[in-house]
Amino acid sequence: MILISREEAIKYLHSYATAIHCDSIYGWKYRYIFDPDEDFSCYKLYGCVIIKNNVLYYDNPHMTINIHQVSDEANICAAWQHALENEKDGGTKRTIMLYACAPLPDEISEFLGFRKFIRKGQEYQDSDIRKLTEQDNATIKRLCEDSLENDTHFGKCEAQTFYSWFDDLQQSELLGIFNDSTLSGIISVNIFKEVGLAQISDLFIHKNYRRHGFGKRLVKAALALYPKLEYFYQAAKQNEASIKLALSLDFKFAGAELYALNEE
Repeated sequence: MILISREEAIKYLHSYATAIHCDSIYGWKYRYIFDPDEDFSCYKLYGCVIIKNNVLYYDNPHMTINIHQVSDEANICAAWQHALENEKDGGTKRTIMLYACAPLPDEISEFLGFRKFIRKGQEYQDSDIRKLTEQDNATIKRLCEDSLENDTHFGKCEAQTFYSWFDDLQQSELLGIFNDSTLSGIISVNIFKEVGLAQISDLFIHKNYRRHGFGKRLVKAALALYPKLEYFYQAAKQNEASIKLALSLDFKFAGAELYALNEE
């Protein structure tokens, strides 16, 4: 295990992520969260950069461990196992996150988390889709309300996301698809200008309109917002419909984000 500086960690994150799958979001983010007053430590192990942060959540100690693959020869399973076995501090709770590029070792296929996909934007027009604004807030809430409790697991999560969306509207584009005059689905897109990357953040189709192509049309409209940029899309491993949608639109698999939450 080699202790490295924060600057070295950022360099590894940027150079490898950009070269492999054009996704330097994580390296870019760390430029801003490396507060000199916070308790960060960084080291390199098994071809991975491991970043550990000790924080207080509601006055309770919590450890976050982020493992990033930074080499084609990385043994990310060994790095993950090292964090599970060695990064403990008494009764402190910990969250372990692993960011891996494709292809993934078979050993980690059982882990929870997200599968990541990328593709370029593309021109597309759809007269039933338009940008949503704060004036659509009440309409969005009506769309989401009956899904907050009575929907699939993923439907509930996405409905809740959009139900309280407008706190972050200034950072995102929000598109809605209408069936006649009825809002039937929503998609959000974040733009990371610093790294020339767009992220499809959330997609929600009302349960009455699923399996009718509304989700595919919304993703196409999202890709048309920035047709020259690379797009990043992620789907929960268990969300087979979302993964199938990404693949049907020629997104390419670009790695995974895995986690173990609140381990004692």
